[in-house]
Amino acid sequence: MPENHHRNYIIGLSSPDSIMEHRVGAKAARLSRMLAAGFPVPAGFTVTSHAFDVYLRHNRLDRNLMAINAPGSVDAIRNGSFPADLHKAVSEAIKDLSASQLAVRSSGVGEDGDDHSMAGQFDSFLQVAPEAVFEKIKECWAGLFGSAPTAYRRKMGADGDLRMGVIVQQLVDASMAGVVFTMDPLTKSADHYVVEWVAGLGDRLVSGQVEPERIYLRRENPEIPHSFPDHIAQTLGLVHQWAGRAEALFGHLVDMEWAAGDAGFFVVQSRPITRLSGENTAVWTNVNMAENFPYPLTPMAWSLVDRFYAAYIRSILGIFGWSKVILDRTAHVVDNLTGLVSGRIYYNLDNWYAVMHFFPHSRWLIRFLNHYIGQKIPYRYQSTPGDRPKAGRFRLMWNRMAFWPRLTAVFLYTGARLKAFELSFLRERRQWRRVPYRRQPAAKLASTLSRMLSFVERRWAPPAMADILTMILPGVVDMLIEKWLKENPETISVKLFGGLDLISIQPSVKIWEVAREIKKNPGLSRLLVRGEYEALTAAMDDELVRRVRDFMDRFGERCYHDCMIIAPTFTEKPALFWDLVKRFMETNAPHPLKNVEVNAQGRENFTTALLDRLVPVKRIIFRLILARSQQALALRERGRLLQSFLFGEMRAVVLELGRRLSTSGLLPDPADIFYLHFSEIEQLLWHKYSCPESVPSLVTQRRHSMAAYGQNTPPQFLFMNRGEIARSRQGDNHAPQDTSMMTGTGVSPGVVKARARVILDPMDGNSLQAGDILVTYATDPGWTPLFSIAGGLVLERGGLLSHGAIVAREFGIPAVAGVTDATQLIRDGDMISIDGHKGAVTVEEKT
Repeated sequence: MPENHHRNYIIGLSSPDSIMEHRVGAKAARLSRMLAAGFPVPAGFTVTSHAFDVYLRHNRLDRNLMAINAPGSVDAIRNGSFPADLHKAVSEAIKDLSASQLAVRSSGVGEDGDDHSMAGQFDSFLQVAPEAVFEKIKECWAGLFGSAPTAYRRKMGADGDLRMGVIVQQLVDASMAGVVFTMDPLTKSADHYVVEWVAGLGDRLVSGQVEPERIYLRRENPEIPHSFPDHIAQTLGLVHQWAGRAEALFGHLVDMEWAAGDAGFFVVQSRPITRLSGENTAVWTNVNMAENFPYPLTPMAWSLVDRFYAAYIRSILGIFGWSKVILDRTAHVVDNLTGLVSGRIYYNLDNWYAVMHFFPHSRWLIRFLNHYIGQKIPYRYQSTPGDRPKAGRFRLMWNRMAFWPRLTAVFLYTGARLKAFELSFLRERRQWRRVPYRRQPAAKLASTLSRMLSFVERRWAPPAMADILTMILPGVVDMLIEKWLKENPETISVKLFGGLDLISIQPSVKIWEVAREIKKNPGLSRLLVRGEYEALTAAMDDELVRRVRDFMDRFGERCYHDCMIIAPTFTEKPALFWDLVKRFMETNAPHPLKNVEVNAQGRENFTTALLDRLVPVKRIIFRLILARSQQALALRERGRLLQSFLFGEMRAVVLELGRRLSTSGLLPDPADIFYLHFSEIEQLLWHKYSCPESVPSLVTQRRHSMAAYGQNTPPQFLFMNRGEIARSRQGDNHAPQDTSMMTGTGVSPGVVKARARVILDPMDGNSLQAGDILVTYATDPGWTPLFSIAGGLVLERGGLLSHGAIVAREFGIPAVAGVTDATQLIRDGDMISIDGHKGAVTVEEKT
């Protein structure tokens, strides 16, 4: 069909002009964009909104009066006639399609918008003979003034745009047709795609005439039941593929209609899933929170972590000139960046995006934030006046003008400030400990805990500055890789951020050195292997005692899951330390720094080869930004170490408080304190708690709730109204199928084949041996020593900038993150292979 044939009346879907919504309507414009992007869209054309105008003038119909008298308008349009030139243009376009059956669809201007989709309000007709197309076009036009669209516009408070195009396409002779939602409409979770379909054409599905087939496909690594016939399984695979591409093309969650038959698979419509945002709605995600907080938080842990994050973000905003007075006016945003869903900590993504709007270039900052936390699901945040800083015009203007100088200062001085902060933190910690916690009265312990939180708000800016650098700079590196080198950043970045000699590996170095000394002494070795740790400690010489004391002084307040606060530290439970020493002694692994040196040399060789592809100016810029990015990662790890120290210190105070309250009879068990909020403890101490005798029963109730939360895994990404409880589908838990091939994100290069050790909690004991592949849900800094033993790493959660990925690259072990349900699909003892380049995990031999 000639692309510009009767251009004012007819526009082909493949024409560049077809993306102009005001000419063809929203539905046609979207189809045209998909066609240009390579989507399989049936051939067709659009009768333009201008053609509708011509039709109205020809029949002496007034659009505005018709909107008032909608019922009469419908009949007037149906009874009208086509002007000769318009009739000729449509006839020739129909002839050019060479189809015996056609589909005729409405395409309203303003339809399928981000706020109002008007889904199902306008008419579509299938199996239309060529000679009947004209009547169906009039039906589509008349439908603009029908009772349903009119009522919809009134309900949604939208006047509506009374212009319309009409799409005419070749009909797909479908053996199956359906729709896919990239967000579950019931649970409002975007973790799964919901696919519904019927045999034959899709009109029966849309009209609700038949009960459709339905399946829930994971967003990542979808599984299709083996029982499905091949043609259905292949079609569902294409549905998942093209729905993901539609999200990427349009930048939002989609509701996409499709059809499949002998002629192939086709996309026939895509619209945004609407009404997701609003003053009462927020989007929640724990996309990288699960790394540090893999399990539900106890009330005490949550009350401390919540205050920590509020103080943390205030320190960041303070760096950029926002005063406490201004921040207090926007406390509903800055103090509510995290929340709980089924007991687990989540980001309030709307509030994080709102904070990004405190700054100039917020669109880029949101992009960098998404890259930093690994947030890939498309979501368009709509800023509202209530979320913006409450400050005078001069203050707002000054802060915007000062943004770049202040950001430059962050780039230049973070290293020096963080070094000074480390000394300040250690001095402050000595003050907290000046009177041993066991000798401090309960009120003094509560005051010490408050001082810790106050210290975060007053002094935590340097670690926050390191996080700012890590949020921005690696994102810039990925942009340059994509723009200048025309490469996939995910496959290149993993080779640019290894061998950085991070402080995270220092605990492994200390443990390795202790293990080496013990291995030299057969008597000490026997005591270590038998687990006689007290006898071992008593038999050590002065040098070994010094090494152990050095480890405990520097890293004793760390532990597995140290951000959870509930896990014992190495100081509390030295057996955790000695278990690691024993495993290190049983391996013949080289000194951890040897791996760092090898990886550093490999990184430098790869970087040199990469930079040789750039012209000199770009080479200098790239190397400078890359060096700053690598430095930022190292600084962030130093900040994370201090955070671990802080949480370990908080735990020590909380435990001592628990002993006090148990002695006084307020709590049956000292550990019960973890099931109360810090504010409740303060109220109990100062006799402000109403009905203190109810505390034991409250603790029991909360213990039961925590146990129930532990059995439930809420969605990773979901929308919720304020006060709403997350919902899951009863009887449908999306249980994973048994499969031998899985995919994720390659975060540390290399290929390895070895036994899998599925470890959910190292404190429960583990059988990890040298060279085994560690398979777990997520890792935090406390897991780092295990990386010295493992030969590879598989994580259900995490990305390129997660702690597990960073440390895996330091140790030079292949790692794949984001492998959905890995701990269920892989059994302990399975022989598996992982490819850290491709992000592939394969079960080679099952136990």
